[in-house]
Amino acid sequence: DDSKVVLMYLEGVKSGERLVEVLRRATRKKPVVVIKSGRSRRGAQAAASHTGSLAGEDKVFDDVARQCGVIRAESIQEALNWCKFLADAPMPKGEDCVIITNGGGIGVLTADACEKYGVNLSDEVADLKKTFESVMPSFGSAKNPIDITGGASPEDYDKALVAALNNDNIDAVACLGCQTATFDAQRFGQIAERRFSEYRPVKPIVFSVFGGEEVERSIVDLKAKGIPVFPDVYEMTAFLGALYKDYRNKISE
Repeated sequence: DDSKVVLMYLEGVKSGERLVEVLRRATRKKPVVVIKSGRSRRGAQAAASHTGSLAGEDKVFDDVARQCGVIRAESIQEALNWCKFLADAPMPKGEDCVIITNGGGIGVLTADACEKYGVNLSDEVADLKKTFESVMPSFGSAKNPIDITGGASPEDYDKALVAALNNDNIDAVACLGCQTATFDAQRFGQIAERRFSEYRPVKPIVFSVFGGEEVERSIVDLKAKGIPVFPDVYEMTAFLGALYKDYRNKISE
């Protein structure tokens, strides 16, 4: 009962039906993250020489994993990140996610990533406008992704985060920071830490910050405190997608 996440490394599967039965039961209780090697022809040969396992057809395993609710990671680092953050992440109450960004480009990339990883973006235009129009300049965009513009200060971020986190129609928040002349990475980190700690019991919030050395130091510091922050929006969104897989497994129970 004390374990919160299961991490598995697989090369081959011998008792397929038994594994499917166990995975279906397990994923309804807690996240199961799997790294499956031997995906390629050469990798399968290496697996056979390593353990004598036959890796099998990767497409078959991929389909089985999807049906069982398994969260399949592409790399060791991705799997470890997911396990770390899934252990303490609050479960969303619904499917509507909002992106807050100071850069249009990274906002669009995140929207692409959301479609790839199965994260639903809120399209409630009237509600989003009402929520964010008072915390952004007139030339910002209240269409999801919420663009608070490149001139956004840390305080602008704080107002936008609070507005999103207090809106019951928003179930998860992805907050992006792109280093600009007005972007203070240290202050952003302080705000991220405070709001994450304050709202962690309420709804999921994830961060991705892009920039130079100061930003990289901020990422390391926030990660050390258990805050889900990533240097790349695809990494961030892949984690959010993993969280939503766990959510869907539990509500389908």
